[in-house]
Amino acid sequence: MEKRKRPPLPLDASPQEKYDNFILAFYEDWQEFDGEKIDCKKLLQEIVDLEHLGFHNKKELVFYLSSLCADEILAPPPKEWDTFGSIKIPFRAYITFKGLNYCRSLLESGKNSTRCFVAMKYSDDLEPYYAEGMAKAIEDNGFRPIRVDKEHTENEQTINDFIIASIKQSRFCVADLTHKSHGAYFEAGYALGRGLPVIYTCRNDHFEDIHFDLKNMQIIKYATPEELREALSLKIQAKISE
Repeated sequence: MEKRKRPPLPLDASPQEKYDNFILAFYEDWQEFDGEKIDCKKLLQEIVDLEHLGFHNKKELVFYLSSLCADEILAPPPKEWDTFGSIKIPFRAYITFKGLNYCRSLLESGKNSTRCFVAMKYSDDLEPYYAEGMAKAIEDNGFRPIRVDKEHTENEQTINDFIIASIKQSRFCVADLTHKSHGAYFEAGYALGRGLPVIYTCRNDHFEDIHFDLKNMQIIKYATPEELREALSLKIQAKISE
């Protein structure tokens, strides 16, 4: 069981935020397939960054684990219970069908999502800036960059449907305005309309080409991938991971 990095949750987060963040850790970070049984004792032993999940101590984690089982969001196999202090916990647990639907609804709302939708021109000259700058800044802060051309879909969704669905499922959007991409303008506008935070970026040599009604916005200007990575990371920490 591998613990992936998630955006930190503050210790003063609400009980609902902790509850939702914890089940999403099961869903997105720990299970590899629906119905996989997670070793809860190993979970308690190996998680050392409790504060990253918003928990003060292991007893608080156990309380939320027990609550998720009581609500039938998680379920243990039969006869696989133990005690931690005075609280019963399962040796192993899996996300129920009800729990899987609950996780999907959380992700589709975007509120608890660890996804960042990236709107930009897909061109060879921008690829190093994306790979070494933008994507790394997003991942450094515990989010997953979603770029349409890099996502493989084997269903009947149109590209536009996929874009709309991906924006809905994202926590925020990064819109790069280099090359005056009409798609980036549209996707950033749709994200704003849904109430998502949008972070704008643009390569220095294309800044004068930005549409006039956006030039007064706070736009990250960059010349190198390293410069983009550093500036974008700071902006995510200030605007998103708060």
